[in-house]
Amino acid sequence: MFPERVLLAKAEMAIASGSAPHLTTDSVSAGPGVPPELAGTVTRINEAVVAGELRQAQQLALGLQIHNGQAYGLNHPHTLEANRLQAYIAHLVGDNQLSSAISLQVARSSHRLGDRRAQEDIARAALTWRLLAPSMSSIAFGQELLALWPGIMSIDVSAADAEALTKHRIHLERLIAVVAKHAEK
Repeated sequence: MFPERVLLAKAEMAIASGSAPHLTTDSVSAGPGVPPELAGTVTRINEAVVAGELRQAQQLALGLQIHNGQAYGLNHPHTLEANRLQAYIAHLVGDNQLSSAISLQVARSSHRLGDRRAQEDIARAALTWRLLAPSMSSIAFGQELLALWPGIMSIDVSAADAEALTKHRIHLERLIAVVAKHAEK
């Protein structure tokens, strides 16, 4: 597992609590799941995030995403992790449209591969979608999220996860209705 998963978890908790993520140098080194040829890049990305150099982190993450796609293929676990990292950094930079789009793409890929993390990916896409300004494009994006939902739910999930995902879906449906009304005005 890439160390950005730790950073992402901290960021998601911060989003939920309304505070900024507190990142330390304890979380910047590449973890045991990172292949040696990628460890240096992952470490530099995490160091840039910790230092608050988010544009640099974003450029490095994009480079990693492109490299992994070419070296391993678009649906390889390393590429999907790089995409998750890119989505996380896009969110930190404030580009929630990009973050949501990448998370949705990762959810689609994860679902096609039967990866249980598709549920995390769609939840992440829904969380960042909620931060988008009301518009017709945000409605369309929300509808894409809902269209993917039944397939994600078909993956074997625990009762607690199914309940949490159902709550996310219901909340998303309500938000789409509100956004649609606001966009009509």
